[in-house]
Amino acid sequence: MEPKKDTFNVLAVSRTAKLLELLTEILPQDQFGSMVHVTTAGEAKRTLLESYFPIVIIDTPLKEELGVQLALDISQQHSCSVILIVKNEVFEQVTYKVEDFGIVTLAKPTSKQAIYGAFKMVLAVQNRIRNLESKNINLKEKMQELRLLYRAKLLLIQHLGMTEVEAHRYIEKQAMDRCVKKINIVESIIKTYEQ
Repeated sequence: MEPKKDTFNVLAVSRTAKLLELLTEILPQDQFGSMVHVTTAGEAKRTLLESYFPIVIIDTPLKEELGVQLALDISQQHSCSVILIVKNEVFEQVTYKVEDFGIVTLAKPTSKQAIYGAFKMVLAVQNRIRNLESKNINLKEKMQELRLLYRAKLLLIQHLGMTEVEAHRYIEKQAMDRCVKKINIVESIIKTYEQ
């Protein structure tokens, strides 16, 4: 049995609800969670401040602007993938302007297959981002544990006259004897000697 995949919420920005209807029709529900539709750049920005959407699709032009600047703003201020649908006449120009920001551009008229392909591509990017963010969090936690370990060793050296090697062995032995993680012993040492 395959592990359950995460679902990704989608923010659709377009003048009409046709884009949302199309996305609901072509995107598999097991991979995509809620889909929210807004009609203006302002609404899109407010929505992104209130909730996290890993994928944003913008069908240009919008009511009060083209939508290219919105795509650029979103890609720079949020960790989400952006798909931008533009008229065929400006496709190359817009693509050149936005490609360095990781924005995927599709030309109108577009097909269901092209939209689905773009979503699969940004889905792969979002999975990669999630994996990297998870690794980053783990590294930060390990760095914090190492800082605490060195602080605890220093306290043992200062207060009990141990060498660095003795302090390290003491912490490891205490953890083994008490059947707890080293970090618990480290925190206990810090709490005891830093009062």
